[in-house]
Order: sequence, then C-alpha cells, then structure tokens
Amino acid sequence: MRTVHIHAPLESASHGASRATRIRGGNRKWRLGDCTGVTTRKLRWNGFAWAGFLLSILAFVSYFTVLVRFPATRDVPWVNFLLFGAAALFLPAGLKRAFTGLGSLGGKFVSSVLALLSISILGVFCFVVFRATLQLPASHGAPRVGQKASDFTVRDMRGNLVSLSTLLSSSPETAPLLKRCS
Repeated sequence: MRTVHIHAPLESASHGASRATRIRGGNRKWRLGDCTGVTTRKLRWNGFAWAGFLLSILAFVSYFTVLVRFPATRDVPWVNFLLFGAAALFLPAGLKRAFTGLGSLGGKFVSSVLALLSISILGVFCFVVFRATLQLPASHGAPRVGQKASDFTVRDMRGNLVSLSTLLSSSPETAPLLKRCS
C-alpha cells in the first residue's frame, strides 16, 4: 500500500511561510512541507483483477502439470473450467473497481491488461484442449471399431494371470458382457 500526498494550490502564500517552501509555477503558488492543504489518498492494489489473472494462470498451468494425469479431469477439464469461472467472477469486479471512483489511469490500464490477458489465456486453453488435440495422429496399433481384440494376459486383483481367451471361454457370467463390449 502506497501513500500519495496531493498538494493543493494556496490562495495566498502569506500564512505559514516560515514552515513551508514556496514554489512559483506560472501564477500558482504551492506550499510544500506541512500538512495544511495536503490531501492524503492511499493507493491499493486491485486485488480482484490480480486474483482473476492468477486464477486464469492457475487454471491453465494446472491442467498440463497435474490434472492431465487423471482420466476424470483429462477427458473433460471441468476443474479448469471451474477455475476459469472463478476468474471470470473476479475480473469484472476488478474492472468495476478500477473504472469507478477516483481510479488512476495506471490502475485502469493494469486492470484492463490483466483482464485481456486472462481472456487470452482462456482462449488458448480452449484451442489447445478442444481443437489442437483433434489434429493428433491416429495410433497405428490400436484396434478399429468392430475388430476382434487380440489375446492378452494380465494380472487380476489377487495376482493370478488371466487372459482374454480364458475369460471368454470359461466364465459364463462375464462372457456376455465381454462380447457386448467388443
């Protein structure tokens, strides 16, 4: 938090001349140095605009570093969209705070740039997740729809080896389910 002292022009510089310094600028006289005629205003960071921007960055980075590892958040990035939604709540509040009242030009500029960057981050995220992934090459070894799966062997929960052919031939309960899925 910064404190800015705004010095107001005086009508006459006759009073308080011993404690103050007089500066002539055109035909106005300013008195600096004591608290008479000084307005103090505290400048604060626009927390809403910065919170929205940081949430946008968190939403973008968290998908590629953490959430892409889990199928529930990789296939549909709902957690990231919740974070972008929270950022979308903070950004208009930050812009409103910057453009109403006695907001400075710098605060208006910074808040506008943060909002623009946040919207750009959302646009890049949507492009990468939904459009660019469609251009990935197809896997050559993956089975096609309707094609019979090749036989494979895996370990079950008890550690026993189980193959697809033994499941299809021996277990009458799971055979219809496995045939329906293939």
